[in-house]
Amino acid sequence: MITDIEVFQVFKNSALEILEQAINDVDELRTNFNEKKIYDIFSAIHTVKGESTFFGLDEVANVLHQIEDEIHLWKERKYATENEIENFKKNLIFAKSRIKAKESPELSSQENFVEEMNKFFEEYSKALGKKTYLELKINGDIKPSEIARIMHIFVNLIRNALEHAFLGREGGNVKFLIEKEGNKVKIHYEDDGVGFSPDILEKIKKEGFSSIVGLSSKSASLHSGRGMGLFSIHKLVSEKKGGIIIRNKNEGGSHIFIYYYCDQKF
Repeated sequence: MITDIEVFQVFKNSALEILEQAINDVDELRTNFNEKKIYDIFSAIHTVKGESTFFGLDEVANVLHQIEDEIHLWKERKYATENEIENFKKNLIFAKSRIKAKESPELSSQENFVEEMNKFFEEYSKALGKKTYLELKINGDIKPSEIARIMHIFVNLIRNALEHAFLGREGGNVKFLIEKEGNKVKIHYEDDGVGFSPDILEKIKKEGFSSIVGLSSKSASLHSGRGMGLFSIHKLVSEKKGGIIIRNKNEGGSHIFIYYYCDQKF
């Protein structure tokens, strides 16, 4: 009898092969905008997207859904800009790194959870050519019911860091601390990167996180930048009576404090 892990490994191997081919195909669009090639990319991505949801890879499914929207836009206007292709490729690399870091369909223990967090950081750093270092600490036991929520927060913050915090640099340092007090979960994130644009911080302060969806400190492309990830985290923790506090550190880099309340005490 085939086990769940064996079924997942079949998906994983197939998805990694499909995404690698899509990365190569999208590079060809730079010199030859071919509608058949776009259809092939769309079909491949659509297949991986559906199975990603089944295996709990919601971050991958969401990114691939955004890519599908991008493809529809390209088909309508018959071209894609260089910046759009670059962001498109970056999203595919993220999806590939996230799938590659996952070893089983479910994270059954805190040890597996930490291992997957570290592996994702390592895989995505390597894929983007960044020399980055992660200091990960957990104070307290993480229950299985909380793993998916914390992993979502971690993946989005790390993706933001590796894509945006170290622009123009070889890499840097990231700290990620998880603490629990009763039924309150606290997450501290720090990096020594370029920090947030003051304009974005002011926009969040005045208009909230929904106002920065699609924005970044470098550009305002359709699906790149810190806005989408931070908004999804804000929505997630708001449902648990939580919040997010962001600031730039005096010595450089950024600090993000996230908190929310669990349904019951740990």
